[in-house]
Amino acid sequence: MKFIKIKMQILILITLQTNLFFSQIKSFGLEGKIVNDLKAYSGTLYAATDSGVYQRNIWGDSTWTLLGLNDKNVIAVYPHISGGGPGILIITAGITPKFTTGDSALIYCSCGEGENTWSIADSGINRDSTRSIGTIDGFPSPAICGETLAGGDGKLYRRGFTEAWYEKSFDIGIGQLNVVKTDSRNGNTWIGGENAIFSPFISKSTDQGFIWMSSFPMLGGDNACNSIEFDAADTNIVYAGMEGLVIKSTDGGGNWNPTGLTNTPYYFYGLAEDGDFLYAGGSTNSNEMGLFWSTNKGSTWDSLSILESRPYKGISSMVIVDLGMRIYKTGLFMGTYGSGVLSFDVPIVNVNNERELIKVFSLSQNYPNPFNPSTNIEFEIPDYVFVSLKIYDVLGNELAVLLDEEKSPGNYKTAFHAYGLASGVYFYQLKAGSFIQTKKMLLIR
Repeated sequence: MKFIKIKMQILILITLQTNLFFSQIKSFGLEGKIVNDLKAYSGTLYAATDSGVYQRNIWGDSTWTLLGLNDKNVIAVYPHISGGGPGILIITAGITPKFTTGDSALIYCSCGEGENTWSIADSGINRDSTRSIGTIDGFPSPAICGETLAGGDGKLYRRGFTEAWYEKSFDIGIGQLNVVKTDSRNGNTWIGGENAIFSPFISKSTDQGFIWMSSFPMLGGDNACNSIEFDAADTNIVYAGMEGLVIKSTDGGGNWNPTGLTNTPYYFYGLAEDGDFLYAGGSTNSNEMGLFWSTNKGSTWDSLSILESRPYKGISSMVIVDLGMRIYKTGLFMGTYGSGVLSFDVPIVNVNNERELIKVFSLSQNYPNPFNPSTNIEFEIPDYVFVSLKIYDVLGNELAVLLDEEKSPGNYKTAFHAYGLASGVYFYQLKAGSFIQTKKMLLIR
């Protein structure tokens, strides 16, 4: 019996290695284009390129659709749902202007999926001191634009419930701001780059950009923070992609230490984490791709670049999408500086780490409750179903759409930010297939 058990373990290992071998890096379109930023919303990818904004549904579309701004060098893109009722798809794009006649705008917005209609939306930004917007992220809310932050040329701009942006001041003397990243689970905002004396900085705000806690992790000489990612299970664990290495904090950004990925020639512009795997992607000075993954939260790393002999260009950004498939757990999609978009299907390879099977649908009570201004909502689903999670007032008016997409079996947590809402009782409702459940929550200002 012992011999049979060992033989079965060897067979499982061979099968898993075979699955991994066939999960090679593949082209996902936009071949030859420079993709400066790549984001995902509800199963759709949005690419900011040197010739416009493109979208592609990962399940239904075989090609990319141009959404507009094809005469612009688009550096950053931020898709999200905002507004009352069923919600409106807002796509905010950061630009490096080509300064054609009469056009030096830095931010454009498009409302309505698929509409090739864009309007200038950089009111309040000083175009004389800010020549490019290179990073955008935010917190969707019942307000039409939510809370949005944009960075460029060492400046950070914030837009709340009004149409105008305003500059956030810092006492650390930002020289270059490379990344803005928001964590919807707890409402924290993170930024990274280098200060005026070329020291790397990473800053965190717990109040959407009013007060900041900054650290200066001098772990790799002259350096800069180029990307930030959060651990899926522990909000205190944060990763930062630097020049040549990836670093990690286990106390919410108070202290930083190197991971096992150090002394490389890559600038790590992309980080992604899906609960089981941590990925780091970057580019050398000669625009060569580097792609690595870790199965133990960064302690050790393996190169994925060796799986593909084609010389892809360097990685600019990356995003994880739940594929909802039995064989492949998630899909890793990567923007590149000249090879379009690449994909890597992530197999379920760690049998000892498989999640406990969910047997029933359930919706948990939000926490904290009462809350101000943010709260977390958790639910479980046992099958592949279309999931809708919405917020209502006591009159039954729909205030926000938190989820409206197909999900695979598992445990999920999402955050609700009640910015702009008055104190009172509100309701959240989960619809998952034929399962419907509603719970009450209390907002106290």
